[in-house]
Amino acid sequence: NTRDNKKYFIRYMIILAMMSSMGLLASDIYLPAMPNLASALSTTDSSLQLTLGIYLFGLAISQIFIGFLSDIYGRRIVLLLGFCIYIVAAICCSYSCSIQTLIIFRFIQAIGASAGLVVGRATISDQFSLKEATNIYNIIYPIVAISPAIAPLIGGYISTFFGWQATFEFVAIFGIILLI
Repeated sequence: NTRDNKKYFIRYMIILAMMSSMGLLASDIYLPAMPNLASALSTTDSSLQLTLGIYLFGLAISQIFIGFLSDIYGRRIVLLLGFCIYIVAAICCSYSCSIQTLIIFRFIQAIGASAGLVVGRATISDQFSLKEATNIYNIIYPIVAISPAIAPLIGGYISTFFGWQATFEFVAIFGIILLI
């Protein structure tokens, strides 16, 4: 049925876009909460900026290993494990009581987030021809590109009304929705 195929395709595109943008969303959503976070963890701004740097480093370096692991063990298991790591690390970030703990869990969260980026791209390459994949990338990646821009806006509202911990809890909920 063409109508069912179209619904499936749209749902598939939404999931792929969410998977691909989860890492970038998590990188920037807590930026508006940094002053409150620095105060809560009794740390300096420069130490807090390390949480962003370590996250981006973890996101970049782990993509090499995630791609390799998904080729060996399969896309699904690596993706599900990545989502679980992402969710648990986000929750741990929200309960961090020190800057050192936050830095560690941000790095772990980035490893989980890279599964969405890598497996999302690999899934497109696996299931579609080069021409179809190009069209899909043209749909998905503008959404992915805008996610770091809207993340601080979302994070600003969340942290204003619910506190800095809620930004990480939001990211965990985002991951749970993807996991389901």
